[in-house]
Amino acid sequence: MNTKEIVLNVIMKNLMIDEILDVNVPLMSLENADSMTQMIIIREIEESIGHVFSFEELMEIEVISDLIELSKNKVNDSL
Repeated sequence: MNTKEIVLNVIMKNLMIDEILDVNVPLMSLENADSMTQMIIIREIEESIGHVFSFEELMEIEVISDLIELSKNKVNDSL
């Protein structure tokens, strides 16, 4: 499974939704999203990719695609 699939699967599982049609929207705009779920999603992504995001990195995330790119960069930096 690639990094994008990991991120999207974690989001869909935690928000209990079947699909994400647009990754250029804020995570909090999706159905069932709240601040606690957002924290859980971030933690599960970190565990799945084996890297922890810094506070500064998290503050730069505006839309889901930002989270995907950040996750990809973390994985690629470790190669």
